[in-house]
Amino acid sequence: MPLTLGTRLGPYEITGPLGKGGMGEVYRAKDTKLDREVAIKVLPSSVARDPERLARFEREAKVLASLNHPNIATIYSLEESPEGKAIAMELVDGTTLKAPLPLDTALNYARQIAEALEAAHDKGVTHRDLKPANIMVTPAGLVKILDFGLAAIARPDAGRGEDSPTLTMGMTDAGVIMGTAAYMAPEQAVGSAVDRRADIWSFGVVLWQMLTGKQLFSGDTTAHILASVIKDPIDFANFPETTPASIRELLKRCLDRDVKTRLQVISEARIAVQWAIANPTTTPDLTSVPSRERSPYIPWAIVAVFAIIAAAALWGWLKPKPAETKSLIRFSVPRTDQGNAPGLSRDGSRIAYTSGPTRQINILSWDQAEPRAIPGTQGAFPPEFSPDGESLAFVAADEANRAFLKKVTLAGQVQMLADVSGGAYRHPFWGADGNIWMATAQGIARIPATGGKFEVILPPTLGAGTPALPQLLPGGKGVLFSLQSRNGIRVLALDLDSHKQTVLLEDAGIGRFLPVAPDSERGYILYNRGGSLWAVPFDSAKLQTIGAAVPVQEGLAGGAAGLGVSAAGAIAYTPGAGDDGLQEPVLVSRDGKAQSLGAPPRIYGLPKLSPSADRVALEVRTSIFAAASKADAWIFDITRRTLNKATFGGDSKSNGWPVWTPDGKIVFAGYVLVGDTKRPDKVLLTSADGGGTPVTLAETADDISRFTTSVASDGKTVFGYANSQPAQLFALELPRSGAKPNELRTIFPSPSGRRYPYISPDGRWLAYESNESGIREIFVEAFPGSATRTQVSSGGATEPRWGRNGRELFFRQGAKMMAVEMQTSPTLRAGTPKMLFEDFPTAAYDVAPDGRFLMLRDVSTSQGDPPIHVVLNFIEELKRKVPLGGK
Repeated sequence: MPLTLGTRLGPYEITGPLGKGGMGEVYRAKDTKLDREVAIKVLPSSVARDPERLARFEREAKVLASLNHPNIATIYSLEESPEGKAIAMELVDGTTLKAPLPLDTALNYARQIAEALEAAHDKGVTHRDLKPANIMVTPAGLVKILDFGLAAIARPDAGRGEDSPTLTMGMTDAGVIMGTAAYMAPEQAVGSAVDRRADIWSFGVVLWQMLTGKQLFSGDTTAHILASVIKDPIDFANFPETTPASIRELLKRCLDRDVKTRLQVISEARIAVQWAIANPTTTPDLTSVPSRERSPYIPWAIVAVFAIIAAAALWGWLKPKPAETKSLIRFSVPRTDQGNAPGLSRDGSRIAYTSGPTRQINILSWDQAEPRAIPGTQGAFPPEFSPDGESLAFVAADEANRAFLKKVTLAGQVQMLADVSGGAYRHPFWGADGNIWMATAQGIARIPATGGKFEVILPPTLGAGTPALPQLLPGGKGVLFSLQSRNGIRVLALDLDSHKQTVLLEDAGIGRFLPVAPDSERGYILYNRGGSLWAVPFDSAKLQTIGAAVPVQEGLAGGAAGLGVSAAGAIAYTPGAGDDGLQEPVLVSRDGKAQSLGAPPRIYGLPKLSPSADRVALEVRTSIFAAASKADAWIFDITRRTLNKATFGGDSKSNGWPVWTPDGKIVFAGYVLVGDTKRPDKVLLTSADGGGTPVTLAETADDISRFTTSVASDGKTVFGYANSQPAQLFALELPRSGAKPNELRTIFPSPSGRRYPYISPDGRWLAYESNESGIREIFVEAFPGSATRTQVSSGGATEPRWGRNGRELFFRQGAKMMAVEMQTSPTLRAGTPKMLFEDFPTAAYDVAPDGRFLMLRDVSTSQGDPPIHVVLNFIEELKRKVPLGGK
């Protein structure tokens, strides 16, 4: 039903119709708040009735609204109409693009169109339906492009020629045709996936029409038009004589049916058009000069000119040609979460990355418009391509937090290779020797990509630090790897023959080798330090650096691992400002909605809510890497929004795992840093305001780490666990004033590891996790002890927490928050676990009195999901900024 005069959609009042098209009816309206005229486009009812397509459109509209460019019609807002969704957008007064046009006018319009497409492509937006009907020209000669990305939700109807339907049956999946037939790219016409290069084809078709006044592809029906697009020859000689040769060449590049050899970025078209505008070519007509006025020297001058041109051409052909320098190509790949480090294929033609709450691997090729999820890869950590680019290696954790190295073909065939649980950095490297290299709990290891023996190449050295990302270097004689310690991150080389280790860089970041050319032994070590990418010239044959470190790229997310490299000279990274690891405490409702508490961003850990629920105790760490981090307990006051330090570890001490006592004090574990390792020193009690001297509750003399997790509601007992082999639970009686420190008392002795003990509010039941069945599950047992216990979870679970009322127990199952009703009287009985929400923000959490969950959320996630930035031909930039030198 058409909208009537005076209908209100939010602040907009309909003042009359403007037209009707494949994207719905369009109306003129008045913005009553800002006193301006706008256009209201009501989406087709077929879209409004399709929840999936409507939701997809709403997500896309948010991106389209970010396109702020003078040559793009701006989207203001989404509104509800009687027919469904409507778009409020800029009202453009003018006419649609007409042809033919004078050369200078055509080039002027082409420049503006290219600038608009360039701005959109930089934002990751493809138009998909560029045609004269979507290009408006104002009386002042300003070009405005309409309907960016909206072809992705239109439905087909009848028509032909320029009015032939905007065809679609979904988004940009393979097998889907979208766009207007006469202007769509060949890959669109055959139903293949499309990307920004389809816009480049359409740009070429529109420019052809502006110059010639003729539609390039035509036919009696849509089918005939599509056939013409796919196979009809293009007569590139059929142009007005005034058309510059550079523009003819540009059209050949834009209208290349092979998407791989077509012009790759629209900015190159914009540059070519700008050059043609600034350098008009003219050819004098010598025959128009009367013969009696001709100089007798003119013929000889002409001969001389041609001789000079010929000589110059011959010299240009004979002289040594400089090596080709490829231009940098930068673009972004959006994803739906922070994700892990991306992987680039060896030839630089595709990217693999994790995305979404389940961390599934996605593959995106540059000749595709949309990424493709790889089945069977949920829970993946950073993926890495095989040398041939047809498979991926990755590590995935199960519900019990065990980690397994796997490989998967691009078709989704998964093979388990090895159990790599306990590894500090779960990023494999697939070497040219047929092995997958990893830093594992046993040290640096290599695992055959076909499956087989797990071989440790370099066992860990006590106090040396935590190894990360071993990379087999070209030639197979050495391995590049990094060590994380409290003194920072070092980059080392391991000689596989002598097993000699050479420190290459101190105080750096996780190192990756980028060869100057595929299989070259010379290249650069790249590392990220503080949000800056640094490059160091490196000779992998000699296993030594051959130059100084130079910053080559700013704006990376801080952290050590979020960098992907390709032997083809490309890199991929997540942008940021050095804030990687920053978090904020939030309260999350049972349906997964988070509310910020307003604390300043820090590298937080282990949040605990006070008994009065008005303060939060947290660790504040100095590094996202445990081996390099020192910590202290801080208190955040929720009401006053203040963050104050409660413990003072100093340079050689670290304090963590704070838990509240009923009277508002905190118990924490204090460590002395010895070399590059943390060794427990004391379990201490202190006031939450940081005043006074902490009271020692217990002292330990061994090298076993012990962690405090909960305090009984009567304030008499502290619970925790020793990270021994196997892990053991302990209880510690809080001393009376002036009493000597107590001894830690092991409870529930068992040959199997038990962790995270949490005492119930009534002090009768202790919940904990145990791996005695082979995977970690949640158990509840009477305290101080009984002959019976109850298993609460199944299928793997970690980190139990009691609700404040004692009638509910919570635990984490992968990315899921689970809850189970508990009956504790007259006997202990557990109900059926149920999921509350997914996309678990962080592993540590606490439970508030009102049933919400105190959690930590990445600051960058709360502000929007950053894309992956890809830079092709980055090696050319490196060679320019950091010359290799030598031979």
